[in-house]
Amino acid sequence: GRGSNIIHCRKDGTWSGSFHVCREMQGQCLAPNQLNSNLKLQCPDGYAI
Repeated sequence: GRGSNIIHCRKDGTWSGSFHVCREMQGQCLAPNQLNSNLKLQCPDGYAI
């Protein structure tokens, strides 16, 4: 259903759901310049993706 693809980082450092990260990615990535309208990146102050 809607919202089922949302995961959160818990206080104990674990994720509330599973996700995949590309193996070849290294270092830090800039935010994509063309985002799907359904994608939302949100970080509280003091946190980073």
